[in-house]
Formats: sequence, C-alpha cells, structure tokens
Amino acid sequence: MQILKPVLVAITLILCVVLYSATAHCQDVVKVSPFPRPYLLADFDLMPAGYESTAWQGGGGIEVNAPHFVFDSYAGYDNGRKAPVNGVPNYNGHDRFLRGFAGYYQNGWFVGVGARWSQLSTSDYTKGGSPLNGKSWHPEFGFGWDAATDYARVQILYMFREQREVSYSAIGIPCVGCGNGSQGADITLWFPSPIKSNHWFCKMNWVPFTFHDTITDPKNLVQTAAQTASHHFTVSGEIGVGVRF
Repeated sequence: MQILKPVLVAITLILCVVLYSATAHCQDVVKVSPFPRPYLLADFDLMPAGYESTAWQGGGGIEVNAPHFVFDSYAGYDNGRKAPVNGVPNYNGHDRFLRGFAGYYQNGWFVGVGARWSQLSTSDYTKGGSPLNGKSWHPEFGFGWDAATDYARVQILYMFREQREVSYSAIGIPCVGCGNGSQGADITLWFPSPIKSNHWFCKMNWVPFTFHDTITDPKNLVQTAAQTASHHFTVSGEIGVGVRF
C-alpha cells in the first residue's frame, strides 16, 4: 500500500486537473446567491499517524456564497482503520465527520469561525464524544480568499484542541479526557472556487497537527503528565472530486 499511495494521489490529482479544465471555460460564470447549494463529495484519504496509510471517504454538504457571507457544512464517513496494536490488526474501522464554517466576505476575502468533530470506531473501542456535546468539537478560526480571478479558493484556519474527548472500551466503559490534544492548521483548497457556477469541482483538505500520547487514565496524574509531555507531529489529507447542484 505504501507504493500504491503516491500512484493513487497522482491519479486523483490528474482527475482534478482534467475535470477542472473541462468545466472551467464552459461554465465560467460567477454565481453569487443567498440560496444554498448542496453537494456530494468522494475523497481519497491519506491517514495520519496511528492509522493504516489510506482510506476512502464519502459525504455531502451545503454551501452558501452570498454577496457578503460564505458558509460551508459537511458530513462524511470513511473506512479508515487504526494501525495494528502489538501486531494485532484492526479488521474493522471507520470515522464519522461533521464540519462547518461561516464567514464575512468582502472583495474576494473572507474571515470567520468554524468547528469540526469526528468519531473513530475500531474493532475494540470507540473514540470521540457525542456531536451534541459542544466540548467534543474542535473550534476553528481563520480566513480565506478567492485567488486568480476566482479559479481557486484557499481557506486557512487554526484548529484548536477540543475541551473533552471520550473513549469507550470494548465493554462500554467511558473514559472522559482520554484524548491526545490534537491541534494545528486546517487548510482547504477548492478548484474552481465555490463562487463559480461549475457543477464539478475538486476539493482538498490538509491538516498538519500536533498531538501527545493518548491519555489512558486521567486519574493517574504521574502517567498523564508523562503522556501529555510526549509530543508528535503528523499530517492528514483528503483529495476529492465533487458535484455541486
């Protein structure tokens, strides 16, 4: 799979270029409207540390591009599996996602706030609190712009750590605060910009972030201090093709 990964990335990028070239000129119209536009998205994922290297993702969302307001929401699901633990593979696994962003738009630039939530399920445990619990979300803040006469949109946010993460063991016992404090950048690229009227588009999301060893017992203060002091860096990536209605 390590050899196959760059090949799949190259194929996906080529597909993005072909789709963009085929639609950019025939539908080169700016579409600013207060009405929402739903979309569907299929992604090839490069998974972060602790996972098997690749996964597939599918989902959908709603975009709004009004004269002074931008909005994007997304719900997705992937088949990502955790890497083997002590040589024992995780045969089953998936992640669920919810994301949202809203910002003020002026002269091709925008600034705003967002949030992202995810929940991991493996053969042995589930990690991630309920989306109804506000403390299990990563709050975000940042800006973006429509580049090169709207042929691309770039969005750069900072993803803050969530306040609470919950893990459930195989026997269903919750552990509040057993997370790994992930935080970092959240970079999204659209080709072409959502402000265009194109139906087909490519969307890429890259999240370079830091994290510490997973806290396994918050009541053990000595062990928890050692785990939070052990920092790491990794990157997750999503390269997708979507259709906007």
